[in-house]
Amino acid sequence: MDRQWGVIWSLIGILIFHTYGVAVKVDIWPKNPLIATGNSIVISCSVTRSATEYTVNQPYFVFNGSLEITNSAFQVAQLNFSLVQLYLTNAQRYMSGPIECRLNESSTFISDTTFLTIADKPRRPNGSCRVYNWDNMTCSWAAQNDNGVPTNVSLFFNRLHYLTANDLYHCPHYDLFKENSCSWLKNDGKDSLKPYTHHWIVLFAENQLGSDYRNISLYPSDYVQPASVNQLRCHAYGSQSGRLSWISPHSGKQLFYRVKYNSSWNENKTLNFASQDHECNLALSDLIPNTVYWVNIDCIPLVENRPTGFWSESQTCQFITEVDVPALAPPVTAGGYRALYQRKLIELFWQPLSKRWANGDIIAYRIRISNNTEFTTSDSWRTSTDSANSLVNTESYFMQNVAQRWREEFVNNATVTSMTFHVDEDSSYWMTVEANTSAGFNESLVPEKIIIPNKNSVPLHPDFYIVTTNSHEHNHFYFNWSAVPTATGYTIYWCNRGRNQPNYCEWETVESSLTTHHLHLPNRTCESIRFEISVESVLPSGKTVSSGMKPFDAVYFKDGEISLPEDIKFSDDLSPNSQIITWKIPENEYCQKYAYISHFIIRICNATCYERIVDGFERSVKLYGLSIGETYSIQLKSHSYDRESDFISTANVTIHSPDAYRPVAVIGFTEMANILLQDSIPVTTITVVACCSVAVTLLIIIVLCYQFHWTSKNAIRIVIPKKLSLSKVEINIDSSASYTSQFVSDSMLDVSGCCNVSDITGSPDFRNICDSWNLDQITVSRHDFTKSSKAAENANKLSVMLHARIGNINEDSSPLDLSDYHKVMIK
Repeated sequence: MDRQWGVIWSLIGILIFHTYGVAVKVDIWPKNPLIATGNSIVISCSVTRSATEYTVNQPYFVFNGSLEITNSAFQVAQLNFSLVQLYLTNAQRYMSGPIECRLNESSTFISDTTFLTIADKPRRPNGSCRVYNWDNMTCSWAAQNDNGVPTNVSLFFNRLHYLTANDLYHCPHYDLFKENSCSWLKNDGKDSLKPYTHHWIVLFAENQLGSDYRNISLYPSDYVQPASVNQLRCHAYGSQSGRLSWISPHSGKQLFYRVKYNSSWNENKTLNFASQDHECNLALSDLIPNTVYWVNIDCIPLVENRPTGFWSESQTCQFITEVDVPALAPPVTAGGYRALYQRKLIELFWQPLSKRWANGDIIAYRIRISNNTEFTTSDSWRTSTDSANSLVNTESYFMQNVAQRWREEFVNNATVTSMTFHVDEDSSYWMTVEANTSAGFNESLVPEKIIIPNKNSVPLHPDFYIVTTNSHEHNHFYFNWSAVPTATGYTIYWCNRGRNQPNYCEWETVESSLTTHHLHLPNRTCESIRFEISVESVLPSGKTVSSGMKPFDAVYFKDGEISLPEDIKFSDDLSPNSQIITWKIPENEYCQKYAYISHFIIRICNATCYERIVDGFERSVKLYGLSIGETYSIQLKSHSYDRESDFISTANVTIHSPDAYRPVAVIGFTEMANILLQDSIPVTTITVVACCSVAVTLLIIIVLCYQFHWTSKNAIRIVIPKKLSLSKVEINIDSSASYTSQFVSDSMLDVSGCCNVSDITGSPDFRNICDSWNLDQITVSRHDFTKSSKAAENANKLSVMLHARIGNINEDSSPLDLSDYHKVMIK
């Protein structure tokens, strides 16, 4: 049909052209159409020409000023040389805009334009009604976007139980300041609000494209929002209670109240209750002392025992509970103490009590100290012959004797978190820390007890512990330490360092299975921190004790410079064929800026070279087995974990004759007299008396030594200075011209007391005896081993040098000497 009309209009245009003599004309229709979203439309364009102006050009459509239409949503149909049509189906709002029909003529074009508007029909309006405190009702609805076509929404109502068009009334009061709302007032004649009367509300929306409406059926009393409560008051009632009071917003109405209260510790609680009283009161209990509480109260109507309508706007008040005694004791840890001056002083540390549990401002600390007098011999890490001091056996005994056994010390400065005490190193102590506020101490509190063990019950400490950082991670710290077999846990401490800093420490615990730890301390650097470590263990009696805090010597840098040995010195040892080398490394600051030195390598060269490994904490080494009269070249270098320095060469050293170092202990009276005579000392009475005195003294010493030697079953006791794992024991036999060395056989070594092993089985390096030998000393029984030596015939003149070598079992070529030579005479 649309196409037929297009042909008709085309013929009319031709007739007009011939009648009035118009050369060329372009027409587009319909003009400025308006359609609803989703509908369809056909737009036509015709061209009128004269015979003399005939051209083969055809008209075309342009949309929104762009080039020729190519959108697939538009379809173009060329009916003949002078008529073209544009078809649009399922129109959408974004397709609105000017559509132009053009005909190219010579160097220009002829056109005609129409504006297409696509808009939405009115949507069904949404609205809601609310009654304020049973007095006024307001109904409001959402505005509709007109999309270029204005949409009007009107409200009608009646109070019948059915809806007819003839009974509708217009909104009594449109809000002048708030669009899209209508109000009913309390005293407004025939339009007055009647809360308990049924209402029909009709919202009617209309524009050029159509209309729609929504019906709302309601009883205003079901949509009431009460006014806020009046005269709300709140105050504290003691340290753990509060009182609230207020006036009802509408007397006689049953209201459901909601009371929310929260504290500065994010403790949120809610109480609900119903009341129709004019004046309401409420008690709050189980509150936190010295805490700010914020209270919010709102209400909603209660209809047939259920909340109905809308919550009122809330009213707020606040109060602070009264101060009380602290709920907890200040945080402590088992190892939070430091032993000073050979355990004659103990510095105890604690942390400030959190305000959450302080119940007020802390004004002082009380430290109770109990010097225990009842001990058991089982609480010792040493031997059964050590001091029998230990800890109190039971908690009940401890508490029953508090009054008689405590002494109290006070710190009247809340910013101080440490205190130093004089103690007896042979005694054990209990210590507790308590805090008080203006309300006093919490006498019913049982604080955690810190055990300060006597010197014989102190757990073993790691032999090795360091802390490192990186220059690019200056607030990341990495801890490493050697495992302690008896440890049940470790604690890492970081304390303030500096004169103007409070003596304050924090800590973290580490499982006993770990020997590494990482700390990230934002805004802290090693210049402001001192690190320490403690070891916690369980005594044989079941009590947990700690070694106390032991400081890390320094903070090393993993990527720091490797320290080179300096100030290297040589000194002759009193033992023959040996040399002592000492050195230093730069250690001037706590934050070293240097890498940690794990070990040193000593290279000794004569005809051939060999190397010795020395622990990084050592600053000297004793070299044995050097040939008399020979000159040696000595070199040193430092080793870090993954790097090493170059060798530092030293001056050559020549080994002197051992005669200059003959021990006085093996020089007899005759030799002493010969020495005196050789030095041209005149033999006077005084000289003879002096020589006799020396001889008598030496004789007494020999007798005592022989008696001790006999009573100890002919045993030689060697004291090992460090608690390290024993690798092997070596006996050197020196007889002037000959030097032999042999390992101690299993029949020559008595290790009773070590790992509870009474005799030795296995290879001479003893690796199958104990996993770890932590010895204070070792006993070697006398054995006639000179019979198999090359100098057996001179056995009576031989001196036996006995020393312990501790080192890596798999590196027998370079053991570490950790004890002095002990010379004895062989009978």
